[in-house]
Amino acid sequence: MGNSVRDAPLDDDDLSAAFRVGYDVSQNRLLVAVEIIDDSIVIPDQPSDDWTHVDGCELYLDVTHGQGSGVQLARWGAVMSVQGDAREIRYGVESSVRPRRRVYEWWVDVSTLGPGLQLEPGVDIGFDVAVEDRDADNSFTWTSWGPRTQKLEGNRRLGDWTYEFERALTTSGDPA
Repeated sequence: MGNSVRDAPLDDDDLSAAFRVGYDVSQNRLLVAVEIIDDSIVIPDQPSDDWTHVDGCELYLDVTHGQGSGVQLARWGAVMSVQGDAREIRYGVESSVRPRRRVYEWWVDVSTLGPGLQLEPGVDIGFDVAVEDRDADNSFTWTSWGPRTQKLEGNRRLGDWTYEFERALTTSGDPA
């Protein structure tokens, strides 16, 4: 993280995060887990009308690399949001909250990001993750790994996730 907007985190206890990317070739799914350390978790029982009033997590994907509209998938408190070119997108997110920790686990059906798109060597997807942190003192931070805000409005605002592998392995590490 490093592209913070509004109130910068005070320290790593106030807000720090990491993400991991995986895939499931058999289901053609991209898998993203985001783990957040947050000393003041704000997720109300009732949905909020304002995404800046709750903790949240966003996933940005773009197979056109700025030539078309990408997709923003967001979970802000109890509210789900999909923005951009996402008419047919199939995805899911599960979230869990423990003291000082939030976890979001996303899956996205890659074939719904572009016509006939399959997880195969060389597939390159514009990618970024953003985290929202509302604290009890009313401070708010929006931060992402990639540069700039307004991720759907132009190229060079997302990084790249490229699917490469030498050979498939089973979960035990043996060749498939």
